[in-house]
Amino acid sequence: MPAEEEDRPSLTRGEVNRAMRGFITASGLWGVWGQTIGIGTAVFTGYVLHLGADESYIALLTSVAYLLAAVQVLSSAWASRIRRRKRLVVGVGFVEIVLRNALPLIPLLFAVHLRLEALAFLVAAGLLCGHVLAPFYNTWVANTVPENFRARFTSRQTILSTIAAMIAGVVVGRFIDGFDSADKQTGFDIVFVFGAIFGLLGYLALSRAPHP
Repeated sequence: MPAEEEDRPSLTRGEVNRAMRGFITASGLWGVWGQTIGIGTAVFTGYVLHLGADESYIALLTSVAYLLAAVQVLSSAWASRIRRRKRLVVGVGFVEIVLRNALPLIPLLFAVHLRLEALAFLVAAGLLCGHVLAPFYNTWVANTVPENFRARFTSRQTILSTIAAMIAGVVVGRFIDGFDSADKQTGFDIVFVFGAIFGLLGYLALSRAPHP
């Protein structure tokens, strides 16, 4: 274990409680965000088809998402060299949200024949950011939540994120269905902006959580 980790000050009970509230709040906000942009969700699939892709393209994006998860191994190997881990998690997280939710810019900035390539780049870059920060975030949570409280904490975190995702999925799906084919792009734009707000608020809540 590196010397800086051995000598790090432990959190007070109040700081631990504040950190756990931050983790749980962030999970709920990300539950909403995930329903607006997550690969495999109705919104994301609908938007990709709207841009002219087919089912094989969606399958390709899904495969890329799984392959990029290998980056977490490299990210974990760099962990001992990173000192300001909270800043890394929050900073890279903000970049992830911006990249993943920048999809409405594609029709504005790219010609029709380049739109799917631009979408693949934004998705891959956003996923890469998420995988880079994941080991640092997971370690943060593991080092903060007391061992005798982890089951209860995980239960609360899972329940909140699941309920938030379920409600968001229903609301967003009905909202998109309310637009006809001519105005579908407007509906997607609103949903992606709405999702970005929740995603960024999640990292804002996380930024207020103390780091050990």
